Amino acid sequence: MTQLNKHFKALPQTLYRAWPFWLLILPALEGINSWLRESTQPLSGLTRLLAQLPLMISYLFLSVLTLTIYVWAHYHKGPLKDHFKKYIAQTFIETARALLRIVIGLLLFVLPGLYLITRYAFIGFVVQLDKNYDDGQVDALASSAKLMGHWALFLTPVMAAWSFGEFWLTDQASRVLGIPNIIGWSLASYVVVLSQIVLVMLLASFYDYRRSR
Repeated sequence: MTQLNKHFKALPQTLYRAWPFWLLILPALEGINSWLRESTQPLSGLTRLLAQLPLMISYLFLSVLTLTIYVWAHYHKGPLKDHFKKYIAQTFIETARALLRIVIGLLLFVLPGLYLITRYAFIGFVVQLDKNYDDGQVDALASSAKLMGHWALFLTPVMAAWSFGEFWLTDQASRVLGIPNIIGWSLASYVVVLSQIVLVMLLASFYDYRRSR
């Protein structure tokens, strides 16, 4: 709880430091994701499967971008461009490595994929905060799995429910609210970005807690 209190108290400053991303850039990217997902609905078969690839890459980039901005705003004091230059590409690569395993798990039995999502939830923090990773002494996937430990089993249902809630929101918001798609997507995008910020904050708090053990 101590680590969570620290992150919660610092949240206003964290949001303020990167407000253009939270208010403009990330919601716009989330809106594009919603449009891409909606545009693939009429497709079927192999065409629809292939259409999921750019959507998957887009979601991967959005998640990496959200985490990178949060880590910079909360942990680092230097310019954002230097932080991006040093970390974002490597974070994307390591997350993509994990994604390959996650997709295989989801295609096979679903539950193993959901478990791996939780197991590898610390990858971005390892890349951007662990000096041992900078020195080439640890593997990001292995380090994330070790830090998460047995907690991955207990947190998998929570992560799955959180992700399902975000997908439901972006898919159903305009219909539930009874407003045009463009407005529904816009409102849903801001709520989803807020949800992602909260999720990253919770993961960062838990990462700090596990590192301190």
